Amino acid sequence: MRRVLSLAAFGVLGLIATACGEPQSPPDDTDAIATSAMTTEGSSSPTISVADPLSWQHDVIGESLADTGFAAASNGDMTVVVTGAEDGVIRAWWSDGSDFALAEVAAGDHQGSPISEIAVTTHDGGFMAIASDWESYVRVWTSDDGQRWEPSPADGLKGPADVYASISTPDGMLVAGSLRTANESSQEDFVPVLWRSSDGRKWEQLTSPAGSKPRGGLVSELVVTEDSIIAVGRKARRVAFWRSTDGGDSWERSTIDGGESIDYHSVRSVARLDDALVGVGMVGDDLVGDPVVLRSDDDGRTWTVSPFENPVAPGLEVSVGTTAAGGGLWGSTGRYVDSWTDPDACYRDLVACQGGAGSVLLYSGDGKDWAEVDLESLGLPADLWLVDILDTTDGLLLVGGRDGKITA
Repeated sequence: MRRVLSLAAFGVLGLIATACGEPQSPPDDTDAIATSAMTTEGSSSPTISVADPLSWQHDVIGESLADTGFAAASNGDMTVVVTGAEDGVIRAWWSDGSDFALAEVAAGDHQGSPISEIAVTTHDGGFMAIASDWESYVRVWTSDDGQRWEPSPADGLKGPADVYASISTPDGMLVAGSLRTANESSQEDFVPVLWRSSDGRKWEQLTSPAGSKPRGGLVSELVVTEDSIIAVGRKARRVAFWRSTDGGDSWERSTIDGGESIDYHSVRSVARLDDALVGVGMVGDDLVGDPVVLRSDDDGRTWTVSPFENPVAPGLEVSVGTTAAGGGLWGSTGRYVDSWTDPDACYRDLVACQGGAGSVLLYSGDGKDWAEVDLESLGLPADLWLVDILDTTDGLLLVGGRDGKITA
């Protein structure tokens, strides 16, 4: 699944929504959630409270390297969480519904600098992890069962590049990210890049979706529909979506009506809900913004931008990841604590002030009407940062991190 977020001094935390071992019903129009109102600085906005917080479980399972991304994937029966280490080798944990356990990972012949970005997806009945290190070199590991991982050839995955997304397609696999084109890999001169493989061993670099002169930009997420592949990213400081109907051989840029107003950092991903594609972006400055819904009802050809039907409390950070799970859509972001414009913020909440932001989880059953989930009803710490939400046979798995500890 998606998306990896580079974190400093964070770990991974997962919450599995279970009730005596049985899967929970999706939290729409059931007793699983209740809607209330949250008041912040005089404004009122809807929040969602979980009726039975004891059904959510979370336990520490390991540690995460600072400044390292992490990712999770599930094939339904098996769930894996993967992160990087200082020796340039991944660390992985697996669960078949019981407690997470540390997987066996073979280092291989090449060990480089620490892993900085990582993507993981299901592949050929198992899993594949694609990682880029601090020097932007790309490496691959595969696992048949999530419990044992082996390095895999990365022929054709030429860097220096940063890997942000990977996905299985009917014809094989796609990997996406940004290619560093400057003389030094540390310089920030990026172009969107995709690779394709039919077997996960030999890769070909595809024509950039940004065209023949793709200066500046990246691809942060890939979504497969019945008829096309959607690439989510940015180009020249603008949010950009591209669509391919031939497996990635050619790309057409989608039209986003009102897209020029959206912060180009804000849309990390989109997700499918019924016949629509939906994402959440932000209209605002580089730190905080007002959320808007991006929606396509024609398989990604055109997109509309509209504000939330119900407002949420202000101060949301601009970067939002959107995931479909449990019969609805989830958006993960944070709430920025600005001690410069609000010096009393640290007196009111020292923990949040030191962390810089508190985690925010948004939920929608239809992609239009969104509300903020009351994380206290889940028993979650205020300084948790949520990264992904997965469907498993045991319910929903929320993946996040805090204090360098990996929990699930």
